[in-house]
Amino acid sequence: MAGFKFVGSQDRVEIPEGSTLVEISSHIPFKNKAVDPFDLLSQAELISRWLYPVKSAKLNQGGKIIFLTENGNEVAAVCTSFILGRELSLVADQFGTLTCVVARESAEVVMKVNFKILTLLPAEKRALFNDCIARLSELCA
Repeated sequence: MAGFKFVGSQDRVEIPEGSTLVEISSHIPFKNKAVDPFDLLSQAELISRWLYPVKSAKLNQGGKIIFLTENGNEVAAVCTSFILGRELSLVADQFGTLTCVVARESAEVVMKVNFKILTLLPAEKRALFNDCIARLSELCA
């Protein structure tokens, strides 16, 4: 996420010049009968298969997930929403805000995924988000 500067006692956020908002959303049909759709959002070993490898996870509102990046660095994500069986929302410097919702549309179960970040590296973040969505899509198929 962008580097924020807090000025005095005011919560004024200064957005770095040249920052771009990158937002990618996807509705992924869930066809996989071998796994519960919410397991992809609530089990560390399954989250590791589509987002980042999970080192530790405390999945509750305000809990943290510690991810390992491809170069071995630890990245902390804070869980901002966890509704059992339905929703997981995370905030992290690496990927901004991630919201995943399991929903029923007509007779079909879908995973609604939304990544959003304000960044100086828009192409890199778009590629990251598209890769994560592609891996999640494979697990849902």
